[in-house]
Amino acid sequence: MGRGGEAADWTSDPKDSENLIRFFHRERQRLGDGGNPDKQLLNDAAAHLLSLGAPKHGGPKTPDTIRSRWATLRKLHDYIEQALQKNYPGASGWTYTHELGFNVTPESMDAWCTFLKAGNSHFKPFTNKGWDLWEVMHETLPTRAKGKYVFNAASGRSSHSQAHEDLAQSLTQSNNDSQSSETSSQSSALSQPISNWSQSDYGSSQSQPISNWSQSDYGGSQSPGDLDGRTDMSGLDQLASAALQVSQ
Repeated sequence: MGRGGEAADWTSDPKDSENLIRFFHRERQRLGDGGNPDKQLLNDAAAHLLSLGAPKHGGPKTPDTIRSRWATLRKLHDYIEQALQKNYPGASGWTYTHELGFNVTPESMDAWCTFLKAGNSHFKPFTNKGWDLWEVMHETLPTRAKGKYVFNAASGRSSHSQAHEDLAQSLTQSNNDSQSSETSSQSSALSQPISNWSQSDYGSSQSQPISNWSQSDYGGSQSPGDLDGRTDMSGLDQLASAALQVSQ
């Protein structure tokens, strides 16, 4: 209560809440794990607000009224975060953005009023405008949720999506290493003279000069170079091309 029992007023002048939020943002290292200010921090906040001058409406902001107002602001932050994640109960048909709020149009005004009356009146200031201080609140509050599905609404990312990116990068690197190893093996094999290609390379019982390739290699009654009376060098051309590509 203020002078003469006058209660603190947090709604008439939006600057009062902004001053409180920005003070806690500067002192965010002093907030507890749950984002709750201790007695000393509440006293410091009251002194800071008083140093800015007497309130335009209502009595001075006391530590108790500051604690209550901060709890309300934290809830509002959480509600908007749920709306951003599209998991706020009863708001499946609405989309919130920091620029346009819930972007209510004349056609959707009736549905919006019904939504507000269903216990969601805290969203009324954001009918067509976002909360300018949400980002500051988000930076002020400590990360309370844990696990791989934690969502950081300020960045639009989650640790789950980051894990997918890390996994994709790992698989890409593994694939590149595998291709590099395969290319190295092919290069080593192609660098050998044709006469040294042996059983381990083609399953032949022994290395054979090109002139000795016969029907045992191709299953025909004539050598592979004698097709319709013409010499078919496509096999050798392919091997030579592959060797040239690897050497490059």
